[in-house]
Amino acid sequence: MIRKLLCFTVVLCASPAFGEARLIESDGDGPDIIRMEVTPADEPVPAFKHRLRLWPHELLPGNAPQWYLRAYPEETRAWQAWHEASRDDEFDAFYSSETPVSEAPWDSERYRVAISVATSLVENHVIPGSRRRNSDWGIRWDTMSGPEVYTFLLPEFQSMRALARMANVTARKAIHEGRYDDAINALRACYRLGVDCGAEPIVVCTLIGVAATGEANGGVTDLISAPGSPNLYWALSELPSPPVPTGEAIITEIDNAERIYPFLEDPLSVDRTPAEWNAVWLKWAKYMDDSSLMESVDKDYSETSAAEFLPMAAGLAGYSHAKERLVDWGRSHDEVEAMAVGQVLSLYSSGVYRRVADELKKLVLMPFPEARRRPNIVERAFDGLTPVFGGENREIIPLASVFLPAVEAARTAEVRVARDVAALMVIEALRMHAAQNDGRFPRSLEDIACVPVPQNPATGKPFLYHLDGRTAVLDLPDWEGFPGYSRRYEITIQD
Repeated sequence: MIRKLLCFTVVLCASPAFGEARLIESDGDGPDIIRMEVTPADEPVPAFKHRLRLWPHELLPGNAPQWYLRAYPEETRAWQAWHEASRDDEFDAFYSSETPVSEAPWDSERYRVAISVATSLVENHVIPGSRRRNSDWGIRWDTMSGPEVYTFLLPEFQSMRALARMANVTARKAIHEGRYDDAINALRACYRLGVDCGAEPIVVCTLIGVAATGEANGGVTDLISAPGSPNLYWALSELPSPPVPTGEAIITEIDNAERIYPFLEDPLSVDRTPAEWNAVWLKWAKYMDDSSLMESVDKDYSETSAAEFLPMAAGLAGYSHAKERLVDWGRSHDEVEAMAVGQVLSLYSSGVYRRVADELKKLVLMPFPEARRRPNIVERAFDGLTPVFGGENREIIPLASVFLPAVEAARTAEVRVARDVAALMVIEALRMHAAQNDGRFPRSLEDIACVPVPQNPATGKPFLYHLDGRTAVLDLPDWEGFPGYSRRYEITIQD
């Protein structure tokens, strides 16, 4: 069944008509299509008249999160109005790029207070915060150990999602009212909010930063479609690429396992008695979530606790297999036989985890186009991890198979949002070319001479582009490394 039609569409009012930008969601067999009507727009004078980023020397002293978090000192009546409105599906129209700026009910008394709250918080907290030099959230994750590493909460970061939406509401309202400079100010703050969230080397924080960047990208799409809007090519070119890097957070996430489970550190470097080794293994094994462990074993064990199951695994397939693999990895048979059971399991688990982790680090450190061409790295790394009783490098307790798959998803999100930014730059290059060539789009991206056309960050090659009559078509297929995320821009000149 074809999903509902969503759009950024035409406005017919007393002010000049808006250009059309209509998003048509796919029925699953093709890309989502964004049909945009734009006006030609040459390079601004001066070229950096409009800014989506401030450079370090332009920033003010201070800590950005302190400003952002001042938006949440207490649950005031006005703030409660935002909470109540944002839980209403109809309110999505104000900040979601899936709804045209023109169709949002800006004069609605029902949402008046919520829109006022958004504007006030963005102007008084988000924009000033985005101009600060430092980004220290005060999360001392480096001092944590054991389960605390992955169980502590991040409510302040979840709140940043709301601030990003508020920034987009503010920008879209300004676009609706023709206040393009004000819209750019709000979008610049939204991009910087994403950068500041991503500065914390925790994967969930970087993903929230990526989400904030996605909000800003939607606002830029709306602005490009507004009549007579300024060309933002050079403003977009100032954004970092990728806008929110995830590599540092991913490497930290990979290495966190040894802080969560000390037995993953080289068991040969610690002197313990056999009884102490067995006790250490069982102690840390208990911290694994019982449900995730039980899902990977036969139903016969479904009623067995982790503390009871692990000794059985050690005495049966787990222990004997671990000994065999340690010998395969270069340990002598006599050396392995002399080890305590807990030491064998710790050394084996450490070896399995490190092999998988190192393969994933390779992917993080490679350029994405190269990593995308090497899926065998991930397949080889994860081959046989689960179920517990199967595979050459099967895990005695699920560690890599539970914690590491999210790593690949984070890298994909980073590059996907970078591809979206680059695509917007291509569209602005097209508008600039049209302004210099009697309103005509080029037949090929190679014909654009006014500015460099960015490469596709997902492929390291030019974007897929062609001219279909008067329509410029820019394809962002999912086979570039983003399963389920396929887009096509169809751009025409507004009459």
